[in-house]
Amino acid sequence: ADLVLSFPVASEVVVAVARKIDEKEWVRLFSAVGSPLTMFERCLSTHRLRTAAGYLIVIEKLQGASAWRVATLRLLEHASLQGNDDDMNLARELSHFLDRTAACSSGDDAVDEEGTLAQGNRTSREKDGWLLRALGLGGG
Repeated sequence: ADLVLSFPVASEVVVAVARKIDEKEWVRLFSAVGSPLTMFERCLSTHRLRTAAGYLIVIEKLQGASAWRVATLRLLEHASLQGNDDDMNLARELSHFLDRTAACSSGDDAVDEEGTLAQGNRTSREKDGWLLRALGLGGG
């Protein structure tokens, strides 16, 4: 694991592997390479904000909603402070997603990607897929 982490693209490789394997394997993956929060922080410190965004779902699943919200807000702060177009777009996408998440958790009705009200909450997989698409990370 130390050898893998010594490469500059290690954070990208790890999050790409996490997205390709079953969620049940995430505990084993991150026990080998380190905490997803540590990997996330590494991305922030090297200004790999899109890669950091890829860790948000892993953080939510392994560390919980509270850690996810803190990480999302930290990423939003970093993105909004940079000022370039890509980072500002990421900041808008994160803000938009946080607004939707708040709307979805406030009741039985959910707001869909187009901003229309839909009956019933989205499943976790639907929410995750939308987040990945919104952040330009695929997810289908």
